[in-house]
Amino acid sequence: MKVVCVLSITLISVIKRLITLIVYASVGWADIGYNFVVGEDGRVYEGRSWDKVGAAPAHTYGWNRVAISICFMGDYCTKLPPQKALNAAQELLKFGVANGKLTPDYRLYGHRDALDTESPGQMLYDLIKTWDHFDHDATRPLPRPEPPTPAQQ
Repeated sequence: MKVVCVLSITLISVIKRLITLIVYASVGWADIGYNFVVGEDGRVYEGRSWDKVGAAPAHTYGWNRVAISICFMGDYCTKLPPQKALNAAQELLKFGVANGKLTPDYRLYGHRDALDTESPGQMLYDLIKTWDHFDHDATRPLPRPEPPTPAQQ
């Protein structure tokens, strides 16, 4: 069973992240931590994509080998992403199931369910709690499903 973690970042965070990637490349780390990034324009940008297993650093400490992450660009503490961005994320999830990248019974969580963070922002979090597959029954914070690698310690 795959797990989906929804995150939110601001444009400044994206720029900082891109700069960080240059540093990552210099020490042999690859790519951004997120599997996909959804822009306010409704476009889905590919990061690690479906099949690249996350390692340190990646999207969510302890979850990188068993989950994918969909990051929304923007600050969604007090507003929602545009509807076209929300539609794009939901279409991405449907695509994942239809193409065998997500199991039909995947579980959906917000970033804050696994880590002490405000991500993906209160407004977006409240919304994704209404989406199919959101796991309302899980204990929060979620227990880590994988032991940390030496690079994560």
